[in-house]
Amino acid sequence: MKVFGYRGWAVLTALSVMMCISMSLPIYGASVVNTYMATALDWNRKTLGLLTSVNMVTAALLNPVAANIVGRIGIRRSLVIGCLTMVAGGAWLATVATQPWEAVVAFSVLMGMTSAFSGIIPCQAGVAAWFVRRRTLAISVLFAVVGAASFAVISLIGAVVESAGGWRSGWWVFVGAGVVGLLTSLLFVRNAPTGEDAQSSELHWDKAHEAQTTRELSLSKVVRSPLLWGVAFAMLAIASGSAFMIAHSQVYLRGIGISAAAAAFAMPLVSAAMVLGNLGFNLLAASTDLRRAQIIAMGVFVLGFIALANLHTANLTTAYLAVGLVGAGFGAGQVGVMGMLGHYWSTRLFPMLTAIVMLIQTVGGCLVAILAGAYFDAHQTYLPVISVIVALNVLAILGLWAMAPQRKQHKVEPRSTSV
Repeated sequence: MKVFGYRGWAVLTALSVMMCISMSLPIYGASVVNTYMATALDWNRKTLGLLTSVNMVTAALLNPVAANIVGRIGIRRSLVIGCLTMVAGGAWLATVATQPWEAVVAFSVLMGMTSAFSGIIPCQAGVAAWFVRRRTLAISVLFAVVGAASFAVISLIGAVVESAGGWRSGWWVFVGAGVVGLLTSLLFVRNAPTGEDAQSSELHWDKAHEAQTTRELSLSKVVRSPLLWGVAFAMLAIASGSAFMIAHSQVYLRGIGISAAAAAFAMPLVSAAMVLGNLGFNLLAASTDLRRAQIIAMGVFVLGFIALANLHTANLTTAYLAVGLVGAGFGAGQVGVMGMLGHYWSTRLFPMLTAIVMLIQTVGGCLVAILAGAYFDAHQTYLPVISVIVALNVLAILGLWAMAPQRKQHKVEPRSTSV
């Protein structure tokens, strides 16, 4: 138990490092390097947007493939594949790339593969394999580390590309990170507990309750479950709001009279609040259950958007409070969705269920970002878009409230001495 606990948390630490490499760098770090690269090579804004869009779509489409790969060859080998694609793509961009198609292949496709094969799918599968009763806490830590790392990544990449090496030196950071990830995967990640670790009281507890759960259901039966689609719709609802914030929050805040500098602080504030939400969800779930905790988290998210819709003057305090509520609600809500997927169904199905939800989230988020911009261009207001986001989240809340999980829900036990 002591050995299992130590190794469980060691594996979680390694998986957190892998999430930072495969998620924070391609999302936050690449946004900086791509901008410098496009400016230096005189590429248009359409090309810059294409790089990000193709990267997101590649990762989303490959997530189900990655889930299948994890089941066939294991978590560690999947992580290795992702790290190798990051090294290859980063090296190409750092040395010879000069054309937009090269950037699309090297960044959008190869690093989209990185996000799929060494990102959320294998990392959460690792968490599910090593943690049972404290799985929600482990997922909270995983997401919180990624959120906190975004600040460091942006600062690091910014400093590197401003150096004598320019934007190409920024891609060398990706190469180095891929190598670090490769070593981390090989040295510290284990697919699942074995031997003495597997005899822990926690895993024995899970075996004892297995007959009372939905853990024996096949994937085909689970995907027909209304509860699964209720959980997926909840993720779509909060992703729609998150996509709006990423794409349009600064323009929205500047439109009500907030200065450009003050509006620019909105996204770092969202990221910080997300970390609090990531960690806070575990405490919330410990006092109730996952489904009710998710409903409360989404309620906070809705309150944040209602506050945003009612900002009529350049009141920074109120604006930042609204942005903070949105960030905290999203941070807690994304952990809640993954926690429900991990606890309500089997560990074996967790990677594929995550892939399905992530695909829905990515496609829905991209559509919302595009449609919100198109609506504003036509009508010069975001308020109906915000109303739709609020309505989607209220519907998701009502859906979760009406659906009972198919297994007896156990509470998270943050004070337990086992993993």
